[in-house]
Amino acid sequence: YLATHGGAAFRTALGFVGVDVYPGSIYPPVMLPGQSYGAALAQALGVVRDCYLPMARIGAHKPIWITENGVPTGLLSGAAQAAALTQLVDAAHAYSKTFNVTDYRWFNLRDSRSSGAQTLVGATFASDGY
Repeated sequence: YLATHGGAAFRTALGFVGVDVYPGSIYPPVMLPGQSYGAALAQALGVVRDCYLPMARIGAHKPIWITENGVPTGLLSGAAQAAALTQLVDAAHAYSKTFNVTDYRWFNLRDSRSSGAQTLVGATFASDGY
């Protein structure tokens, strides 16, 4: 649709492509047995860069921003949540040049295991060098 209706004017005006990645919940919807969160993030970036963006005639020079990223935390311990965050940040960094990822945002940090769980407002971040 974008290739046909957006055209060159759209592609010229486009500053970045935002990607939301939630391994095991939204996209990719299912984690494969033995798959790490980092591998799922790399897979998602590859599908966007190598499949969907060419369909819209959006070239590799257009940066990808990971605009939302997270994991389902309901049954994860604090240590497992920290490990997931580490895997995802490390993968975003490791694949930043491969897929031209220039910005990374963790959607939210929350404690969904305790009673009276609170969302930490303003917990998203971006890091230079990605």
